[in-house]
Amino acid sequence: SENPEIFITHSPEFLTESSALHDTSSPTRNIIGIPMDNTLYREKAEAVLSVLSRSLYNVICGVEEAELIKYARNIMGYIRVTFYNILYDITKIQNADWQVICEAIGADPDNGPAYTNPIHKGGRGAGGNCFIKDFAAFVQLAKKVIPGDIHGIRFLEEVESKNKELLTSSKKDLELLKGVYGEKSLEAKRGKI
Repeated sequence: SENPEIFITHSPEFLTESSALHDTSSPTRNIIGIPMDNTLYREKAEAVLSVLSRSLYNVICGVEEAELIKYARNIMGYIRVTFYNILYDITKIQNADWQVICEAIGADPDNGPAYTNPIHKGGRGAGGNCFIKDFAAFVQLAKKVIPGDIHGIRFLEEVESKNKELLTSSKKDLELLKGVYGEKSLEAKRGKI
């Protein structure tokens, strides 16, 4: 190795832009991914854990697991935001009270209140740096790792397509969309809406 004194670990953050300081000082979990499971890397990972804010859940795992744990959080958030936007539209068409539905979902321990606001930061859909780029990257990962799972990949692509529609129709995070998908993709989406 060119730099044997350098040890690289992967510690995905679980924070939102609006509450980053609080999320950093009060993490729900600390994940440290190591590229090799040996005594030296475990010692280095323990050293990293010792400087992080205390959490009830701490784990040292492989870098692959750390990456997938991070993806899992953002992909499920992305899917939930997209679903809640669809549910919101159905609610409005059926003259139901979104607030009642939203509160009931929030009281459900299997769901909770996270991501139930269909209009957020001036628009609709799962926006922001992490959701958009991580979902696009996860779709590409799925295509690479499980290319034969036609239905799984189609499901991800359809959720992605619906979310792009929500974002572009409300003009939310258009620059982020352009950065991830390119100008041509954004123009094609605008033309369909």
